[in-house]
Amino acid sequence: MLGNFEFYYLKFLFIIDKIFIIPYKFFYFIFKNPVWAYFLGTFILSFTALLIGKLLLGFVFYINRSYIKSLNEELIKWYNLSVEALEKKDSEKFHLFNKEANEYFGKLFFLNIAQSISLLVILPFILAWLQFRFGEIKFPLPVSIPFIGSQANYIFVFLICYLLAWLFYKQIYRFLPIYRKIEKFIVICGDVQKEMKSMAEVLKKKIEASKIK
Repeated sequence: MLGNFEFYYLKFLFIIDKIFIIPYKFFYFIFKNPVWAYFLGTFILSFTALLIGKLLLGFVFYINRSYIKSLNEELIKWYNLSVEALEKKDSEKFHLFNKEANEYFGKLFFLNIAQSISLLVILPFILAWLQFRFGEIKFPLPVSIPFIGSQANYIFVFLICYLLAWLFYKQIYRFLPIYRKIEKFIVICGDVQKEMKSMAEVLKKKIEASKIK
């Protein structure tokens, strides 16, 4: 059984190797420098992984849009009712409504975590391939880093490139129509603040009223 798994695992790596190695070959062809090719190729691979993850995240949000909307509506309703109860100094209703609001907040919170996993779906495949292709390659670091040591392996390089890919994405997604729509859609799905009453304002008024007395 283990032998079959190793066979298919290696077969899978050889298949994706033909795709993932393309940017490395391209940059080596341009610069004739294996180090430049390694770092630039890893950056392109990281950026591609981010773009695919964003597409998956947008798709997941889209298919769950009705459920997300219903959870947001319930959260807004119970939260606003709890604020109104606080304004009326009805502590019993406040605790009841606040408990309901917290329940829907928790559902939204864990749903968002589950949906966000779609951003990372492709990363295990990339890391497995990087280990397969560049597992023995290490670069000396000027200083020793905790948990890393004095040498950077493929995981460290990929994480740095993935972070840079995020920063680059933040600068350019507005110019990519489909990703601009995805970001806008995700914000709309999660934006409930404008419809929620401010409990802080109620508490502020109560504090000011107590000072006057």
